[in-house]
Amino acid sequence: MENGVGKVSILGVGLIGGSIAKALKERGSRTEVSVWSRSASTRQKCCAMGGVFDRVCPTPAEAVRGADMVFLCAPTDTIPNLAGEISPHLREGAIVTDVGSVKSEICSKCSRALEAGGGIFIGSHPMAGSEKTGVENAQGSLFDGRMCMVTPSGETAERALKAVCDFWRGLGMEVRVLSPGLHDKIVACVSHVPHLVAGALCKTAADSNVADIFDFIGPGFKDCTRVASGSPDIWLPICRDNRGEILAALRRCRDNLDALERDLERSDFNGVSEFLRNAKSIRDSLRWK
Repeated sequence: MENGVGKVSILGVGLIGGSIAKALKERGSRTEVSVWSRSASTRQKCCAMGGVFDRVCPTPAEAVRGADMVFLCAPTDTIPNLAGEISPHLREGAIVTDVGSVKSEICSKCSRALEAGGGIFIGSHPMAGSEKTGVENAQGSLFDGRMCMVTPSGETAERALKAVCDFWRGLGMEVRVLSPGLHDKIVACVSHVPHLVAGALCKTAADSNVADIFDFIGPGFKDCTRVASGSPDIWLPICRDNRGEILAALRRCRDNLDALERDLERSDFNGVSEFLRNAKSIRDSLRWK
């Protein structure tokens, strides 16, 4: 793999950041990878992963020095501050992107934070996460065949936009370019609300007052609730930052459940059948199964 990027810096080395580095190395890229993590224990884990990271740095400033492309892989509420911290240390024209699940506020704040330092910010969101976290769970194949949304804002240099898109494609992703606002509306429906609903399903079962109820669960419950195991520390900022779109999507979800409840109360099984058939049709048409 050759992506035209001589040096990549990854700030925040968890599942996504570690997987970016692994994917590069497993594809034979000669790109130099320098990383930083706020956690000393994570930096130690990175040092122990031979052949994945070229340099493990004690500070963000050292990690980004001379980098062509910087990936901010921190929790969404810390990304803008991190962009501001590294801004004075970037080389002129360095491209900075992120992997956050919310885009409008991040793109706006990061673009402003990088103005003085000469960096160029373009938002990214690889739809390739997992309920598992930590660099120890990194996989070089994590991005294969998955979708990445790239979200330029304002006047974005075509060169920088192309470089970010080409990078993700080089890791095996399908790339779509769209506005930060449209991104946030989409992910509220297909990522954020599903996560919250998975949590509600867990709580619904727990509130049933049936002893040992979780001894009886099957694959369906496990599949529907898998994402509820995601880190609350990561998901709380997402809920805060995309509050408006999440509320709108939750209301639509509630409307659908209310209609289903009314049909059941009235024994309108034609209505229930229509609901089930419609849901099956939508699910069966999905590309990403």
